[in-house]
Amino acid sequence: MTTISLTFQVRFKEYLEACFFHFVLRFRKFFEVLKYVLIVIIGIIGWVFFGYRPFWLVMITFPLWIMILLLYASALAFKREPKYKETLRWIFTDEGILLKTKSIDSKLEWSVYNTFLETKNIFMLYYGRELFSLIPKRSFLNANEIEEFKKLARSKIPAGS
Repeated sequence: MTTISLTFQVRFKEYLEACFFHFVLRFRKFFEVLKYVLIVIIGIIGWVFFGYRPFWLVMITFPLWIMILLLYASALAFKREPKYKETLRWIFTDEGILLKTKSIDSKLEWSVYNTFLETKNIFMLYYGRELFSLIPKRSFLNANEIEEFKKLARSKIPAGS
């Protein structure tokens, strides 16, 4: 039986990485990306044909404003979420998952999660389309434990696309 026990506190940098990864996944669809490209093109055309106006500058820099807004919203969400202020203890087994903090004591079935994704520094376990649990790779003892976790998670949760 596989048992992986992790104890950590989520860092803002890790949370931000997860938010940006999630944002990229959400907006990778062709038409959603095309929408932002068109806004920039319209802004440039407006600037060229109608001269400098603050409106055109806003249109051209719209994707940058979206990224700034995402950063601000992520910082606000991180600051307001009580579980990110606490030390999290996760225990992953073949039978299920335990999550413990000072204010949480939960037993979860693997079926709660519907997608398993990996980035350079974190694992993301999605429950639903928008919500995820964040597991930093730094919380593992070594590379073997990371591989063991990936094997367990992949056997229990579908991989992300």
